[in-house]
Amino acid sequence: MKNLNPKSQAWFLLIALSSCCFSNCNDNSDPDRITGKYKILRMQHDSARTISLVKEFGKNSAGSGEEIPPNVVAVGHNEDFIVVQQHPTTGYEGGYKPDTTITKYYIIDMKNKFRKYLEMNIGPLTKIQFDSLRALFKIENIQFDKLYPAIP
Repeated sequence: MKNLNPKSQAWFLLIALSSCCFSNCNDNSDPDRITGKYKILRMQHDSARTISLVKEFGKNSAGSGEEIPPNVVAVGHNEDFIVVQQHPTTGYEGGYKPDTTITKYYIIDMKNKFRKYLEMNIGPLTKIQFDSLRALFKIENIQFDKLYPAIP
C-alpha cells in the first residue's frame, strides 16, 4: 500500500473491510443452521413459540419443508446423519403446548446410507428404539450439541 495514493489506499481499505464483513454471510454465521439445507425454525403462534427442524427447498431459500415437528429440544449431526430429540406439542387446537413428559427421537439419513430409496426421517422413536438404531447405524458418537428450551 506504500505505492498507492491516499485515495486509492482508502478505497483498498474500504473494499477489504467490506469483504471481511460480507464473508460472514455464509452458513457458519447462521446459528440456527444445522448443516447444509437443514435448519431450526422458530415460530410464534399466538402466545406459544415453537421450534421445529426444516429443510430448505434450495440453499439459502426462503421456502422450506418441516422435517421434524415442534418442539425440537436437541440436535446433533455428523456428515451423514442428524439426530433429533423432541417433545411433541398439543398442536394448533391445543395452543402448541409442549408435553415435556414425552420425549421422542428422530434420525435423518441425509445421504441415504441405510434408506436406499427416498431420503426419509426415521421416527418418532422411543429411547430404546433410538439407541438400537444408533448402534446399528454406528452413530452412537453423535452428541446432542445444539440444545433448545423445552418450553420456548
